[in-house]
Amino acid sequence: MLTILPPARPPVPGAVLAGNRDANRHRAALRGLPGLAPRAAHDRPLAVVGGGASAAAHLDEILAWPGEVMAINGAFDWLRAGRVPDWHLILDPQPLCAGFVRHPSRLAQYLVADCVDPSVLDALDGQRVTLWQPQSAAAEGPDAVPGGPSAMTRAPVLAAMLGYRRIDLFGADCCYPVDPVAPAHVWDRDPAGWWCLVGCDGMLWRSQPQLLRQAVFLAEALPAMRAAGLDIRLRGQGHLAAAMLRTGGRWFDALAATDILETGDMLEPAEP
Repeated sequence: MLTILPPARPPVPGAVLAGNRDANRHRAALRGLPGLAPRAAHDRPLAVVGGGASAAAHLDEILAWPGEVMAINGAFDWLRAGRVPDWHLILDPQPLCAGFVRHPSRLAQYLVADCVDPSVLDALDGQRVTLWQPQSAAAEGPDAVPGGPSAMTRAPVLAAMLGYRRIDLFGADCCYPVDPVAPAHVWDRDPAGWWCLVGCDGMLWRSQPQLLRQAVFLAEALPAMRAAGLDIRLRGQGHLAAAMLRTGGRWFDALAATDILETGDMLEPAEP
């Protein structure tokens, strides 16, 4: 059974973000930054670190990771006191993403989507920046990178293009702790916004529609990526993404609920 609570407030309208992406993409192209080029396969493992609370339980393992580390958004600053990540991945077009690059490092390589707000690229002036194009309805060329609704869901595809075949995903929780005094490790408080409560695998998970879409995508994509030859592992079991994997076909209900939530309508409790 899937349970969704009414949203706290609506998200930024999709049409507004789409307009920002198009304008941002045009401005980014004028900067003359290098684009992403595929690399030969190699045997170095990659740790992808997102903002989920479960990553904190693996901190020692991440800091001692034998290969490279790719941090998403605010996970970069969370890790850098113990280890500067090798890669910093940013996708979203919102101006708030500039806050993730307030303290850039020349030790890192920045994988930045061409649709990001110009303030992100301004902050990274002089750094090692590689632009990549997220696949979308407006960007379907041969160089566009597919992979779902978020930086975490695109990370395995980007990693494969960079030659990685062993990829571990940390902090891909797709949910927040139910207790607001125990926030995700990247945030200093429980994120305000449009949240929902999801029932999956016999438990309740506090999430947001964007994170719910991410969990749905991972539940489908990770088995397919493994079948295609990637050694990809979702680390941690006490979160929504892992629950989605365990329940198999039940993730279709989550997708339907997300579609309804995007309209702002209230959803009646689903039947068992």
